[in-house]
Amino acid sequence: MEHEADELQSAPHDGRLVLEDRLRGKSLTVLSKSLVKPASETPSEKRWLAFSNLDLEWMPFYTPVLCAYREKPAGKDVGDHLRESLRKALELFYPLAGRVVTGGEQGPGIDCNDAGAVFVEASIDADVDEVQFNEDFQPSFILTGMEAAGMGGYPKLPDKSSGRPGLIVQLTHFRCGGITVAFNWAHPVADGYSGLHFLKSWAEIARGKEVSLLPVHERHLVKPRNPNVLSNPFPGVPERPDGNGDLTHDLHIKDTGRNSGEEKKFIEGKAEEKETSLIVQVIEISGRDVGNLKREVENGVSVAMPRLSRVSCVSAHLWRALVKARNLPGADFTRFWMLVEGRKKFSVPMGYFGNVLGSRIATTTVSDLLNKPLAFSAHLIQAAVQQATKDWYQDIVDWMEAKQDMERPGQVFGSEHECGASWQNRFPYYELDFAFGAPLCAMRNANGGWNGFVIVLPSNQNSENYTAMVHATPEVMERFIPLLHNFNHSSQLISS
Repeated sequence: MEHEADELQSAPHDGRLVLEDRLRGKSLTVLSKSLVKPASETPSEKRWLAFSNLDLEWMPFYTPVLCAYREKPAGKDVGDHLRESLRKALELFYPLAGRVVTGGEQGPGIDCNDAGAVFVEASIDADVDEVQFNEDFQPSFILTGMEAAGMGGYPKLPDKSSGRPGLIVQLTHFRCGGITVAFNWAHPVADGYSGLHFLKSWAEIARGKEVSLLPVHERHLVKPRNPNVLSNPFPGVPERPDGNGDLTHDLHIKDTGRNSGEEKKFIEGKAEEKETSLIVQVIEISGRDVGNLKREVENGVSVAMPRLSRVSCVSAHLWRALVKARNLPGADFTRFWMLVEGRKKFSVPMGYFGNVLGSRIATTTVSDLLNKPLAFSAHLIQAAVQQATKDWYQDIVDWMEAKQDMERPGQVFGSEHECGASWQNRFPYYELDFAFGAPLCAMRNANGGWNGFVIVLPSNQNSENYTAMVHATPEVMERFIPLLHNFNHSSQLISS
């Protein structure tokens, strides 16, 4: 741990170190870097936390969140306040103070060694409004803290002999008095639900409140059946309807954490592709448009069919707009991946800290997606999500256990036939009040999305709106935006 602290401090971080923001030409100065450890030592019996098979799906990634606050709290040193409250929060969420280990005799897991979360404090010669927390927002890497922490550019992550930090935080001071706080947690340590659970708890501690939901660090609750029941939860789809069923257009990767060489080559290749060909566009979808879309879609449904949710309707609209913008042949198959959080379905406590996340897939031809009423694809998505049962999550766990040394279809996007969404609109982003008010805005802060991947966040304008962060190629994005804003769909009747 002493070696790691020396490594963290080895790069110069006084006024001489200036990182250039490639987006706006502003300069950022790193003021300090430190390791924040839990307020009390983690017991030795909790030192090792093996990853579950659901954690292993997400080994290479960090989840980056950026929150902006208009003004600093009066009479407080913000950095000291955040570091002290973080120390207390890490007592409860101690895996985030540990290190992600991918190899060794014990296998992949978390060394809960209290090495500490990385905390970077910086300043920038800009006003917080210049970050443009609106539809002009673009991820700003220098605000993440990843580079200052020695982690390089996401998602190209360096190998660390001591393991990768569970949490990296950067507090950035703006000349106007505003601040941003960036949170980056290792995805195998926590999915989005657990990550926001931690942030909300940290904010409660910072305000002097009791933590509303205690974490449960019992990853053995997600384990294979005995005997193992082998049922493939990743069904293959041919690229064309006359195909032979092979996943010829899919990416195949080795199981993460168990075949790190193959994983590293795959991630580096995809990182280069993302950096050179994908852009991010933030789009505000108004509650009024969502309501009109849902009513129009339901006009095309017979009374015998299940009622459609707003999420299903908007997801179908996103799917159709992206596929139409890609100009794909009508005979090709297309898939929509919906990330589904499953604590209730899998019967683990809501405070379970880790990953309980799976991808449900809706499949149809391009022709049917574009020519049938939107209710058709909305029902495909809703039916797929409803099949995320306890048995299905258990099938993922069993499948990965049985296939740990074999290739399997990688749960990644990237093909032009794939689209997907992560709906985070109910996550408590705007409850992250660290004693200086709710965030002015909260965004995901990385270019690390897949082609056709949409992250849906709560809006900072009103609770009925959605903020969508869309990843696509520039030429597809240019065609996609007007298609997305066209909420007029055919409502010819379909029935069961």
